[in-house]
Amino acid sequence: MFSLEITFADDSADSETVFVQRPHAVIGASDHSHVVISELITFPYELHLFRGIGRSFRTLPVVVHSNLKVETPEALDGVYEEQALLDLGTLQIYITALDSDLVIGAAGAGEGLDRSSVQTLRRACEKPAPHLPAITTRGEHPITLSFAADTPLLVGRDKESHLRLDARDVSGRHAQISPSADGSPGQFVVRDLGSTNGTYVSGQQVVGSAPLPAKEPVVFGRSVVAYLLDREADMEVPRETSEVDLKAIPEERYPMLVSLSEVVRPQRLVVPEGKTVRIGREPSSDMWLGAPHVSRKHCTVELLGEVPGEEQLTLTDLSLNGLAYDGGVLSQGESVEMGRTPCVLNFGGGITVAVCFTEDHERQFLQSEGEADAFRDLENGERVSPQSQDLHSYESQSQELQPYETQALDEFRSHAEKPSSGRGRRGALQLRRRFFALRLHQRLAVLFTLFLVLLAGVLALKIFIPIITQNI
Repeated sequence: MFSLEITFADDSADSETVFVQRPHAVIGASDHSHVVISELITFPYELHLFRGIGRSFRTLPVVVHSNLKVETPEALDGVYEEQALLDLGTLQIYITALDSDLVIGAAGAGEGLDRSSVQTLRRACEKPAPHLPAITTRGEHPITLSFAADTPLLVGRDKESHLRLDARDVSGRHAQISPSADGSPGQFVVRDLGSTNGTYVSGQQVVGSAPLPAKEPVVFGRSVVAYLLDREADMEVPRETSEVDLKAIPEERYPMLVSLSEVVRPQRLVVPEGKTVRIGREPSSDMWLGAPHVSRKHCTVELLGEVPGEEQLTLTDLSLNGLAYDGGVLSQGESVEMGRTPCVLNFGGGITVAVCFTEDHERQFLQSEGEADAFRDLENGERVSPQSQDLHSYESQSQELQPYETQALDEFRSHAEKPSSGRGRRGALQLRRRFFALRLHQRLAVLFTLFLVLLAGVLALKIFIPIITQNI
């Protein structure tokens, strides 16, 4: 976070003010620069700014083309505290480091800053700067960001983020670091905000929130390693540990739950062997679905097996309204063994979660933009699951129905044609729940089918009753 006052040599009375809302910034003439200054087109280098502890920052000239042998000015390679004036010949840049808690408020309106605004920010920075706690990244050119202990720190790629990271595997709003709920000094938690590639602490994926001890590696996505610093001694963490910490992150493996719905957190979750993954609206769920029509404990997914590659994945419904999937509709308490065939769980309201067993399955689901019928057609032709093999005769009459919709319709018809039993009331309630869990066009299809069945019965009676009467 910096403010830059740029004064040009040809007109010293005029200057431009730029607000940089990131802890690492590039000043140059290329399109990928964060601050583009056309007057630097003749310069063979760019100027990089790296934020440090407190209000310190480093400036480093970097040659644009690595194959060029260019000596960069030594005066531009330095470490500064709060402010720096850099003379580039054709222009001067006056750099002021801003505290992280001023970032969102200063840029919330999305308007440029004038000189008076920068002076106001400078006066705000005259009070003692936050020193610790801080978050620091590792790599060839680390950045460090101090923040107030009582203020949550937002991490991501969006401009609203305090720790803004330019990595493709980091989501716009990736994670948040905040004080622990009990208010204990020096205790922090990290919460994943539904990032695509996850947040990991000590090699374990963060589901919801998790404690973040000082000096323990936290990985955002799969490439950015950072550490929480809470004491002066914590600042001695060696830089070269980043590669070791990245190796601690588990490789991409399957089966995996994947979703594109905005209300799903996290949007990618590996199903570990021998563990039950809970999905629902309850905050403690492994995969949280923030929609009112989703049950607090909606369903579970469990992976069991002794031989790698031959595990059996079991889906169990715990909800009141049932769960639609590629093979049909599960009602409360029902389970189904899905083997290793991909499917899409449809929670209604546009919320879908895919069960993927390979990278190709995940790619196919993403290409469908999260559609419930993403796996309807596989490479070997039309999908046929064990629960839907008896549906082909009916599907010829209703090609628009998805596999799970057709199964639900046949279940509805089979229940309607069976005589009532001692559990008739319970069966009627389940039948009603399944009917109202369908979408509007599905309900109309059910009613139309029942109408055709009744019409066929009436016609049959009109044809056969006269014949029977004559024979009598």
